[in-house]
Amino acid sequence: MTVRERFLAMGVLGFVTLAGAGLMVSQFIVSPLRERGRSIDKLKSDIAEKRDRIATVLAERPKLELWRKLSLPADIGLARLEYEKFLREMFRQSGFEASTFSVTPRPLETRAGLLTTPGKKDPTFTSMTFAVQATGELADLVDFMERFYRTPLLHQIKSLNITRPLTPSANVAAAPGPRLPQQPKRDLDITMNIEALVLREADSRNQLLPGVDRQLAGVDLVTTLCNGPAALALVPWSVSPTGPLGPGVLAASAREYPSIAGKDIFYGPPAAEQVVEKVDATEHVYLTDISFNGRWEAFLYDRYNNSKTRLRATAGFDSFRIRDSKGETLVQGKIVRIDDRDLYFRSGDRYYAMHVGQNLEEALKHPLGASELKELGLNENKLETRK
Repeated sequence: MTVRERFLAMGVLGFVTLAGAGLMVSQFIVSPLRERGRSIDKLKSDIAEKRDRIATVLAERPKLELWRKLSLPADIGLARLEYEKFLREMFRQSGFEASTFSVTPRPLETRAGLLTTPGKKDPTFTSMTFAVQATGELADLVDFMERFYRTPLLHQIKSLNITRPLTPSANVAAAPGPRLPQQPKRDLDITMNIEALVLREADSRNQLLPGVDRQLAGVDLVTTLCNGPAALALVPWSVSPTGPLGPGVLAASAREYPSIAGKDIFYGPPAAEQVVEKVDATEHVYLTDISFNGRWEAFLYDRYNNSKTRLRATAGFDSFRIRDSKGETLVQGKIVRIDDRDLYFRSGDRYYAMHVGQNLEEALKHPLGASELKELGLNENKLETRK
């Protein structure tokens, strides 16, 4: 072997040795280090994401307390039954006849929401869905939605579909009594899905709507019996989410929702050639009876439309609206007190009393004076309700 060949052999051997050493370093040192670096970066990203999630949960905790009070009762069975009854009653209050609507419960669904703490698999809330099919006028639907969004509960209308039926509805036979001219029915087919929530840490109560805390009410009773200041239990309740001074609900009382029905986009305004006799509907609305079944209830009967309205001094059932034949509101009242023979309500900035057997027209002619308001404990700043 010549010197030149020897040098070439040594060069090739050196190159092979260096390449082999480089491959071993890359395979057993550099690649593991890179993989370890990627694992560390991923762990850091996961830790940062969980920290952000925990910070979000902690920041939203005050809202959770509000939602807990607005939740349906903790008893799922009770909540589902009472809420279905609540929806049916609200439809009747809004003018839908019992045969024109149906409320069908859907299967329950448990879900984990935003406030689920990392590492815990317990569901945050239980979702109750109700499918509603109804037939009624636009004014009735507007009235229902206003009542719905004035009720302090964790619920929402998830979907709403309104169509004009292909076949016009026939007029219902008039009830016994004064025969008055009526507008043709302007019914709509209404389909909606309503969702209500029960939070995992919801209050355990026997009624659907939240109210005054029983422990505070007990303390207030003892204080009153000991000649101390009364109504202290109402102070924390009044500023709570469900009280009159608490956070507002979606339906604002200052808005004129009935005006929506006056601009019917489905049927348009009544035909110009139709002449309708002007009727004072208030003279046909009577306070028929007042009863007590755990709470005070009053019943208004509309002789013209043959419909009955049940009223209570609780959210969702504490208001009534009397409309004319065009669907426009004539009188809108809010119940402030119910006694064994009298119903007290506010309309506008005045208060009125309605005795059993009296019609609304007579009651509106005699607003309560300052002395009567003082005697009853009703004024601009303090509303007493007897439930």
